Amino acid sequence: MKTMEWELFRLLTDCLKKNESAFDAARLTDLSSKRWQAFLTLAKTQQVMPLLWHRLRQKGLNEAVPLDVAESLREASRRNTLHNLRFYGELRRLLSALRSLMEIGEHTQDPVGAGASGRHNQSCDMEDLR
Repeated sequence: MKTMEWELFRLLTDCLKKNESAFDAARLTDLSSKRWQAFLTLAKTQQVMPLLWHRLRQKGLNEAVPLDVAESLREASRRNTLHNLRFYGELRRLLSALRSLMEIGEHTQDPVGAGASGRHNQSCDMEDLR
C-alpha cells in the first residue's frame, strides 16, 4: 500500500474509533482538497460514510470537515437512515405476518409446522425411516 493510501487508511480508522481521546483535528484540517476526495473515496469504498459522519460529529470534528465533504457524508447518512427505515418497515410486516400465522396455529390447535402426528416437521429421524 502506498504511503498516502496508508496515511488515509490510518486516518479513517482513527476517525472511526469510538473513543474521543487524543484525536488531533489538525490531521483533518491539514488535508488538501485532493486528499479529502481520496479520503471520501476510501470511506465510500469501505462503506463507512454514514458511520464516519456519526463519529466525526460525536467527536466534535465535523467543523474540521470542508462543506462539500460534510454534505456528501450527511447525504450518505440520510440515505442510510432511509434504507434502515425501509428495512424496519419490512421487518414489522414480516413479524405481523408471523404473529398471524402463530395465532392461526393456536386457534386450530395445530402448531404451525406440525404434521398429522402432531409433531413438528424436522429433519428425518428414526420413526420416519420405518
